[in-house]
Amino acid sequence: MARRNDYHSPRREDGWRGAHRDESRRYGDDGFRYSEDSRHYGDDGRNVGKRVARKGDRLQIHYTCFDEDGKKLESTHDGGPAPTITLGGGDVLKALEKAFTGMAAGERKTVTLEPKDAFPYDEDLVTEITPDKWQLDEPPKVGMTIDVLDAPDDIADEDVNEDDIMQGVVTEILNDGTAIVDCNHPLADKTLTFELELVKILS
Repeated sequence: MARRNDYHSPRREDGWRGAHRDESRRYGDDGFRYSEDSRHYGDDGRNVGKRVARKGDRLQIHYTCFDEDGKKLESTHDGGPAPTITLGGGDVLKALEKAFTGMAAGERKTVTLEPKDAFPYDEDLVTEITPDKWQLDEPPKVGMTIDVLDAPDDIADEDVNEDDIMQGVVTEILNDGTAIVDCNHPLADKTLTFELELVKILS
């Protein structure tokens, strides 16, 4: 599956890549459902008469993510302004988009996501790379984070785009030098809890 591999440093020392979803094309229907009366204003007894978030809205949000042990993994409160997302645009996990749908400005919510709704583990994202496929400045080592090209062997360099690159971690080196690389998200197969805040509905 992999043709070329170039050394790539982890984005953070702990390997966390955040709740932002950059592989949204793997998911099907976005699951958003609205009635005519609830498109703009809440009618569920919680946000009656308030402008609520709907698909296509630009939102300013905050979130904090915790693992199964309650350890904080990432928080938008740790610095900088509240990030802006487009609801339904794949800027965050699909389950978080659904959670923000129907919320009003200033509202907070806590949601717990099972692995299937956060980062499900995919066996197809574990690949074997033989020594002749490596293009590294040093021999591969267990724990090394690399970029894996997921494209046909005969693809020209100029035709490679961002969607053809997956980030993976070397998990094992076989006797013949073949490396096992896991391109699943570092938090794949984990239950995550998110504290959400809708700061402002921009449009």
